[in-house]
Formats: sequence, structure tokens, C-alpha cells
Amino acid sequence: MRHSSGERDAEFYAQTYDASVPDWPAEIAFYREMATETKATGGSVLEIACGTGRVAIRLAHEGVNVVGRQRRFQFDSLDRVWYNNLRCSQ
Repeated sequence: MRHSSGERDAEFYAQTYDASVPDWPAEIAFYREMATETKATGGSVLEIACGTGRVAIRLAHEGVNVVGRQRRFQFDSLDRVWYNNLRCSQ
């Protein structure tokens, strides 16, 4: 499947962003704690403005049911579902 230049640009941006933007101190630990409580009750996490999925993917990797919502769904990397418990929508 061929990608348009806009799709290639979006994919490059997503990869570059994820590689160059560090986590804030204790950021992932905070989200993990909140998500663990939700997971324990059988609930799901909704991440609004999930961007490249930097946080949502990590939580899904840990078995949390996550729905990532992004207004402008432009990143091919989010277009894929890496885990059965991660859903992305626009």
C-alpha cells in the first residue's frame, strides 16, 4: 500500500515526537496508578487528545482497557491497534 506524502509526513512526525519528547517526572507512574484502579473495577480508560498514543499504548501494554480519542486522527502509528485492549478513534 502506498502512502501519500502527507501520510508519510504524519508518520515521521509521530515517530520523531515520541522519540524526542521525554516523560515528565512521575508522569507515567501517575497515569499507571489511576489506570490500575480503573482496571481493578473492570472499567476502561478514555484518553482524550491521545496524540501519538504515547501514554495509551503503555497502559494497554499493561493490560488496561484503553480508548484513545484524537480530534484530528492523522498519525498512521495510531491507526494500528497494537493490543486487543486499545482502541483509537477520531
